[in-house]
Amino acid sequence: MKTKLLLLTLTFSFTCFSQTISSFTSDPGTNFTILNTGSTIDHTPTGANAAWTFSNLIPSGTNVDTYATPNAGQLTTILAQPKYSLLLRKAAHQL
Repeated sequence: MKTKLLLLTLTFSFTCFSQTISSFTSDPGTNFTILNTGSTIDHTPTGANAAWTFSNLIPSGTNVDTYATPNAGQLTTILAQPKYSLLLRKAAHQL
């Protein structure tokens, strides 16, 4: 009984702290800032207390996501493409 109660409590607590992703695409009209680097980004800091600094990132523009209905030509091109494609390759040592 105690084991079941413990498992139920742990499962409930993990569920309460979980996050869900509502969408994998951006909303129309979302504004993104495009960043460039003034110098090379240092990727070497690792470990528990590593601190990365992104102070050398410079805004170079923006991008606003827009969506438009495809025209007839685009629809026929999209619908004519196969839904699944499979590419099989053999490594050089298997030939």
